Amino acid sequence: MAARSEHCDRMSEGRRPGPSTMSSVAAGDPLPATCELIEVHVSELKQLFKAIDPSPFRERDLDPDAEEFITDWAKEASPSVTFGLAVYLDRPAGLANEPTELREAVHQFFRHRAELSRRRLRELFRRGRRSLAIGVCTLGLSVASEISSGASSAITLPRSLRRVF
Repeated sequence: MAARSEHCDRMSEGRRPGPSTMSSVAAGDPLPATCELIEVHVSELKQLFKAIDPSPFRERDLDPDAEEFITDWAKEASPSVTFGLAVYLDRPAGLANEPTELREAVHQFFRHRAELSRRRLRELFRRGRRSLAIGVCTLGLSVASEISSGASSAITLPRSLRRVF
């Protein structure tokens, strides 16, 4: 997809923007000095979101390339660090509430992704516990069956376990 490579190139320009790309006008939340700053450079805010998503701006999904760029950058940092996202635009912000809308949209997107990940992890653990219980019961029944078949001495128990495995 040709747009993908151009989009990623545009975003990667934002990694360490020079004075020519940084605007002296800042909007949004102040960024703490100790945070890991993820910098994105786009022409328009709509580049960060899926174009075909009909949802209101706050509820839109991030563009897959933008999401990958942000999450890959975050994966490279220490797990204990706080992240900040700086979005550099080629044009001045259009509406006065654009920074707030962007912040809420990004927060909502990653909150939703985190909730989906938690649900998947809970389901995976639930399935794992169920499988473990079935396996332990099967092992117990196999060992009990082997013992009750006449081999009741302690010496034959390891041999019966070897047969099970």
